[in-house]
Amino acid sequence: MEKRIVDAAITCIEREGLHHVTIRGIAHEAGVNSAAISYYFRSKEKLVEKALRTTLANAFEDWEKLLADRRGDLRKVLRSVLGEMFEGTRRYPGLVKAHLYDTFVEGASHTPFMRRFNDFLIALAGKMKSGDSRVTDREIGIALAQVTSAILLPGIFPGLFRANIGVDLGDARSRAAYVDRLIDRYFPPRSPHG
Repeated sequence: MEKRIVDAAITCIEREGLHHVTIRGIAHEAGVNSAAISYYFRSKEKLVEKALRTTLANAFEDWEKLLADRRGDLRKVLRSVLGEMFEGTRRYPGLVKAHLYDTFVEGASHTPFMRRFNDFLIALAGKMKSGDSRVTDREIGIALAQVTSAILLPGIFPGLFRANIGVDLGDARSRAAYVDRLIDRYFPPRSPHG
């Protein structure tokens, strides 16, 4: 029952937004009474915290699995990671906004999302750096910050750039082409001669 309640909270956060979620709405979504939520979680805040921890773990586990894949070349791994990031952000913008709320509104930089995201970017930068002495850690970090920012914002607000760039990022092929352009711009293929 606890998992069902957490899943219902996740659905409600995505659908209604972090600050519009109610115990009554979550209970209705889960098919339980409000007392069950109090029994398992003691408060709405603890339930929301558990729901956000769950979604954070799910997202980063997927990205980290892609990052750990040693079979593909680095650009393919980066394409997979950024593609998954774009798809997840686009599919669950309400959850992404919930994770980023304290960062955007309060300026908090030590939220669970920000800590996990920064650790992930450091690991990704390490993978990008391996074997290329021509670029510095700082250059790779800046490029990854730019690329991931260019994924998160249109992922959360897919129609935001439609009028400006004339591309519908709601279309899967357009998103894939967008990711490819980002990778080519920030991480161009190495020439075979160095």
